[in-house]
Amino acid sequence: MTRNAETKDFGKLLDIREAADRLGVSWWTLGRWARQGRFRTVRLGSRRLVPESELARLIASNMTEATAPEELRMV
Repeated sequence: MTRNAETKDFGKLLDIREAADRLGVSWWTLGRWARQGRFRTVRLGSRRLVPESELARLIASNMTEATAPEELRMV
């Protein structure tokens, strides 16, 4: 399997370092989140791969609505 493997069910699979770069966190942090079960990964031998769809889900589940103080809101 190549580094950026494509699969029918998961889409593009990224290794932990690539996925961490996309999220702007360390690979150590992303590995810890994976072990905590915050998102699904695919294990191939000793490698842990992250489906792009899981990155999108992780981002969406952590989005919050931005609110500005009353005096800065546009009418």
